[in-house]
Amino acid sequence: MKVLSSTAVYLPSDLDYVKCVEGNIDKRDDKDFAFLKSGSINCFVSPNIVKKYDLKNGDKIKSLIVYDYNKKKDAWNWVCVNVKK
Repeated sequence: MKVLSSTAVYLPSDLDYVKCVEGNIDKRDDKDFAFLKSGSINCFVSPNIVKKYDLKNGDKIKSLIVYDYNKKKDAWNWVCVNVKK
């Protein structure tokens, strides 16, 4: 997929499947991926995002997260799609 253009979007605060959260990165040194911990939410952060933003264990970030279906685990989970340090 190639993004040709983008614009800022302001989301309604009452959506159940997308949120803006703030929390801390939980990353092990031996893994490429990480998790964003924000209250009761434990959100997966892909290796691409970890590398792009040079995320380290303990970093405090703001993130846009979406509720996504994981076919491999047959479960719904929160996934990080964007980061602001």
